[in-house]
Amino acid sequence: MKKIGLSFLIIAVTVKVGFAQLTLHVTVPENTPLLDDIYVGGSFNTWNPTDAATIMTQNVDGSFELTFSPPAGTVDFKFTRGGWPSVEADANGFDIGDRTVVYSGGAQTEYLNILSWIDLGPATGTMGQNVSILDNDLYIPQLDRYRKVWIYLPPNYHSSTNNYRFCTCMTPKICLT
Repeated sequence: MKKIGLSFLIIAVTVKVGFAQLTLHVTVPENTPLLDDIYVGGSFNTWNPTDAATIMTQNVDGSFELTFSPPAGTVDFKFTRGGWPSVEADANGFDIGDRTVVYSGGAQTEYLNILSWIDLGPATGTMGQNVSILDNDLYIPQLDRYRKVWIYLPPNYHSSTNNYRFCTCMTPKICLT
């Protein structure tokens, strides 16, 4: 009798583990470096952006997948290329909030798109010639985060005889001296 009970328990555990999986299927922008791994950092792995257990597998079509078994409930996460300085971004290359999936506890697949990377900027070049990136990963200790620093210069900045200075006003304008 004990053998039957133990066998049933092993089968039940195997069935539960086989179905209790969340699959994240993601497409990446064209400017994603070919040799970079894609990781998932989130509430299920203490927000570790380099967790070897969350390296996604690349599919033949260029998309990536990760199947894992987080606890049922809300799962918060972000995609990285191996660290927070190379985290996913919005279509313009700016920081985005955390992604959230409500995981049912059973077999579930989420289809997602990464629009750009914070360190690479927009996948399609929409940045004007008078916009430059000064730093891709400036550390801000007060926020304990890295940020991209962009600068906009007037279209005639390099040919102008005007002297420009930094304005600390709340409305955008060019300050001339």
